[in-house]
Amino acid sequence: MYSGKDGLRFECDVVMTKWLRLCVGISLLALSFTPLILGLVEILG
Repeated sequence: MYSGKDGLRFECDVVMTKWLRLCVGISLLALSFTPLILGLVEILG
């Protein structure tokens, strides 16, 4: 059984992991889109 504090800490770890994954996913998307955006800017500019 969890004591209250351990349960809360576990909950925080899960939330942090979700945010970490989200941030990593956004970073990867940004990295993959950057060349496309730069290419468009060069073509349009």
